Amino acid sequence: MSTAKIIKFERRDTPPPAEGQRMDSGFIQIPNDVFRTAKRVLKGNDWRVACEVMDKTYGYNKTEDDMTIQQIADSLGIHRCEASKSYNRLLKMGVIHSRKGKFGFITGFNPVEKWACEITTTVGNSYEENPTTVGNSYAQPLEIPTHNIQLPKYINIYSSTHDENADAENQTFAIADAMATESAGEDADCPTPQPEDKKNKQAADNRKRFEAIAGEFNRVFADCQGVRKVNLAATQTNAKRMRLIPKAWAIAKQRIAAWADENGLIGGEAPSGKHCIEWFGLYFEQCRQDPFVTGEGGRSKGHENWKPGFEYLLRAEVMEARVLEGA
Repeated sequence: MSTAKIIKFERRDTPPPAEGQRMDSGFIQIPNDVFRTAKRVLKGNDWRVACEVMDKTYGYNKTEDDMTIQQIADSLGIHRCEASKSYNRLLKMGVIHSRKGKFGFITGFNPVEKWACEITTTVGNSYEENPTTVGNSYAQPLEIPTHNIQLPKYINIYSSTHDENADAENQTFAIADAMATESAGEDADCPTPQPEDKKNKQAADNRKRFEAIAGEFNRVFADCQGVRKVNLAATQTNAKRMRLIPKAWAIAKQRIAAWADENGLIGGEAPSGKHCIEWFGLYFEQCRQDPFVTGEGGRSKGHENWKPGFEYLLRAEVMEARVLEGA
């Protein structure tokens, strides 16, 4: 009998080579044309806001996302007003599109061929004086024929930094104080007697401001059938409209105060009425995105034919809700 020991060998398959770490997660897949064009033409906060939109859309494998201006500001560590200005500039350039969402604005990128900008143009949010560039923090970042709006000549009356109609003594432009100031003492609870010349000047300034603001209103809502336009050629500035101007103007002055740098200047200039008019343009652009204003969201029963107009958007309570309360 053999004493040989029988050894059984078990079959062992050669293990497959280890795969390298996959890169399916943890990376943002951004279309090359969007990223390369954006980094070339956008600067400062405009570029940062665009990157945040990329993060909230492409970062989650989406083309659109419901986001708020406050969320963008918090993510970037900047003030809400700065984020809002950059967001609106991107809208004007056609870089992004936006519509009203459940929480904020449903935002996404437009195809690069729809962007209203010159790729070879040097832009930025610097305060360098350049007559061919409007890339300041308070204006459009590019000189675009369709968006480089030339303000009417009568805007030059605001070149002075002293504003007699609003609360000029209070440089913080507090709304509580400004609301108590009415043009020429009209409809004030305790009107203060003023010299006739000063009252006439204030009334004239209000009329010019009304015409400038109404011009911006008509420009923004030119193609919107759901909003009543202001017929500047036929209408007259009535007392009701004049009572709206000082309050709305005070809110605008409060908002542009946040545009100023550490020296209190905006683009190297002292804050003036020109900047207020630019702010009204941004305000109307933001209202233009609201389906309730444009009528795209439908009207409630009994109000099917109602159309908001200039007076509605300049009411103090409407502006406070949309601007000061961050609606």
